[in-house]
Amino acid sequence: KQVAAEVKAMAPVLLSVQPTPSFRTRERPWLHWTTRKLGRTVTLIAVNANGTGQPVTLIITIAPNVTFVF
Repeated sequence: KQVAAEVKAMAPVLLSVQPTPSFRTRERPWLHWTTRKLGRTVTLIAVNANGTGQPVTLIITIAPNVTFVF
């Protein structure tokens, strides 16, 4: 139920087709990610498919107002 509620809350972002800024990452087979833009907000969604904790570094260079939600 919790995952379904999270997906429902994110539905407008997940379904957005607005163009997003360019992002790049080092190839990591366990890291799946996508970006979505809704209005002036760009959302980066990242998923660890490995099942165990993995270190990841996010470098955001042009973002005067950044909010992280984990």
